[in-house]
Amino acid sequence: MRVGILNLPFDNNYGGNLQRYALARVLWEMGHDVKHINLRNSYCLPFYKKPYCYAKRLLMKLLGSKSSIFLEQERKREDERMEINALNFYERYVNHTRVVYGIKEIGQVCRENKFQAVVVGSDQVWRHGMVKGMLGLDNYMLGFIHDEHIKKIAYAVSLGTEQRLGSAQVQRYSKFYNKFSAVSVRESQSVALFDEYGWTEPRAQHVLDPVFLLKKEDYVTLTEKETVDNAAKNRIFCYILDTNKRIEDIIRCKERELESASVTVGLKDTEKVSVEQWLYNIYTCRLMITDSFHGVAFSILFNKPFVFCGNEKRGNMRLSSLYKMFMIDSEQTEHLDWQAINRNIEQFRRVSEDFLNHSLRAE
Repeated sequence: MRVGILNLPFDNNYGGNLQRYALARVLWEMGHDVKHINLRNSYCLPFYKKPYCYAKRLLMKLLGSKSSIFLEQERKREDERMEINALNFYERYVNHTRVVYGIKEIGQVCRENKFQAVVVGSDQVWRHGMVKGMLGLDNYMLGFIHDEHIKKIAYAVSLGTEQRLGSAQVQRYSKFYNKFSAVSVRESQSVALFDEYGWTEPRAQHVLDPVFLLKKEDYVTLTEKETVDNAAKNRIFCYILDTNKRIEDIIRCKERELESASVTVGLKDTEKVSVEQWLYNIYTCRLMITDSFHGVAFSILFNKPFVFCGNEKRGNMRLSSLYKMFMIDSEQTEHLDWQAINRNIEQFRRVSEDFLNHSLRAE
């Protein structure tokens, strides 16, 4: 089957790029002709905003502001610089369409590639507050696909937070939900929430984030194909998205407790640290400290003790769901029964693969 994958726009996020890779690879191994829809952020102002925005920025500049008149172009250059390693990984390992910037072009590539199914997910593609500034929830619920012969499948879609939709929004999005042939979610809480919304046809199923569909050995193989160093080997590896004093104090405390140096990587370091090196850092570290969902996910995959620093802004519901799935005590993440956890991963991996196989089975 010819399958397109749609998720958040390409960026330098390690976890986001690895979940794209994992889902595309697993579907390809199942025998499908898979392409990831290469959605990028647009750095152009809408034409109707240009006169006002440029005039305002010029005035601010004359009044002494240091900000640029052409912010969009500067942001594009900065993002391209930070995304160079992620782009190298994406180009090498993820089969994809041509670059698209909006919903009209996405519809065009769906027709060009004659997709028989479109899988939306994973990541927080159904988090209303996040995607309203992107394609919008209507389109992430594949409302732009009108051909009834194209299967619509949601895989491990995430709401990100506990925030609920209003009744008018529930009614609005119900018509899109009911067009799906299969829906699965990344957080167990979302199943009950969809039931509350009346979104029961199809009924959502709880599955693994795509990164868990591959085994540890699959990721280790990636690190063996590139030049990697031992920067974090036997040390504390810190992957921090939003640093603050509390997190810095935790890192200093663990350094003293373990008498170990630490290595810290954030999204501002992606120009220097490749996806493969990031994986290798987790694989070889002594302890992982992170505020990232995928930082925790790969700690679990590599059977590494970890400390999770809660990040309300990015959503903690997904972590509580992950802990429940694998029966992890959130207070004991440095001392875990890895044999039991690995058995749980294998069990849910089979469930998740079965969902994909059944959803994409040709009628």
